[in-house]
Amino acid sequence: MQALRSLFEIMFSHLLRIKKKVNQRPKYINMMFLFVIYLFVINHQNLNFFIFVYVNFYHNNTTFSNPPYYLNEIGNSNWIRNDYSSFFEDHIDPTRCPICLSKGIDLNFNNNSLFDERLKKMKFNEMSKEDDIEKDKEILKEKYQYIQELNTKDTKEGGLETFYDLTNKSILQSLTKIQINEQIESTGKDIVLSCLFKIIVHSLNFVRTFRSTQSRARIILFVDDSSIQKMNSFMISTFERCQVHFINIGTLNPKYCESIASIRMILFYSFLLKYHYFINRVLIVDLTDTYFYGDPFTNDISSDDFILTAEGYTFSFSRFNFDWVQNVARHYGNNAGPFLNNQIINNGLLIGGIYPILSFYDQIFELDIFKPNFDPTFNDQGIVNYLYYFKNFSNNNKNHSNINITVIQPGKGAYQSMTGLENFFHVNQETFEVTIQSQSLKILHQFDRYCPLLQNIRNLCPSLGSNHQDAYPQKRHTVGICFYDNEI
Repeated sequence: MQALRSLFEIMFSHLLRIKKKVNQRPKYINMMFLFVIYLFVINHQNLNFFIFVYVNFYHNNTTFSNPPYYLNEIGNSNWIRNDYSSFFEDHIDPTRCPICLSKGIDLNFNNNSLFDERLKKMKFNEMSKEDDIEKDKEILKEKYQYIQELNTKDTKEGGLETFYDLTNKSILQSLTKIQINEQIESTGKDIVLSCLFKIIVHSLNFVRTFRSTQSRARIILFVDDSSIQKMNSFMISTFERCQVHFINIGTLNPKYCESIASIRMILFYSFLLKYHYFINRVLIVDLTDTYFYGDPFTNDISSDDFILTAEGYTFSFSRFNFDWVQNVARHYGNNAGPFLNNQIINNGLLIGGIYPILSFYDQIFELDIFKPNFDPTFNDQGIVNYLYYFKNFSNNNKNHSNINITVIQPGKGAYQSMTGLENFFHVNQETFEVTIQSQSLKILHQFDRYCPLLQNIRNLCPSLGSNHQDAYPQKRHTVGICFYDNEI
């Protein structure tokens, strides 16, 4: 069955490419083609595949602009000539990745009643009697404390194996059966796209918390020589276990180093444009300041959705954000002054269907500030806020008049950017869960702005040994110094 499905996907992708070249096909053939696909899917009870096929077919008449011509100048490698279709072939197994152990503990410590009900189903040391519940609790705590102590020792290159074997043989096997009761809704056609240029801090936290949610989405990272050279064999082996794919662009062109936050959008767009036939939904997020509490790819996100997040500040409170959007607005003869009291849209976290994401980038690169060369004085977040507040993205959109654009406000959704929320989040010291006004989170972006959140990731996802790149002791974008409870 799997082989037949794979063959059908290849045939379908080929037909789509033919259709793209011909650029048209009689409507009755389109309907017949979809009907045949429908029969195939019904016979094999694979509704998700039908949805994927329909979405790709429905949007195939969409035309997108080519990436800016200087795409191949961003790095000095020949990455752009490589074929990355193999990224979409491997089976994603989240259990291969060294999970964040406290994720299992977290779900059992949410409240005492849930803990007791779940613990009754567990068999630590063959104890399953109700009167042994309290003793089982102590065993769990002792095991967790032991692992925390283990992680403070210098385990060097063998640390990963020691940790991984320990979790498999003790807590992991017992907890994974009850860890996630909700259905995992992500598939291999969902991808996480990000980059690591020059720095690698928190990268293991990102990957391990993501895989701890049991997400089946693929992780694809653009990297440069500098970041690869900073990774030791321990880190590389961890990335391999967590099934992370790298695209190495080589050495960054000094011309673009200053504006890499904007230039990375060109890299993302070029990859998505080339491989969109393999992709259903996309999460694009900053890697070094993000961790996860749940699989972000839920059935609530449709193929036509496009989701952004708002920060906790308005432009009137953040002068540099206002200057960024004002710089773009003045370039086009506009004034951002009327938007001083509007929320800042963050460009470090967006999620949606592949075609809305492509349309988002397509509109960005239609701006003349990217032609013929990008002007580094224009900031990526300023560009996005300009397009949102002055153009609203969907208006006069040549590609998608039906994109569902959602901007998640602080404390109003499971995806959150944390800037400006220092007085609104709460860290549960037993479960290490972060909530905002009682709102549970799936994605916590910009955690490195606040010491409690920097401490929390160390508790939520204990390091794998001395070779694990630990958190910054200093908050980013401020001069504050964080002192941790377990600081030596």
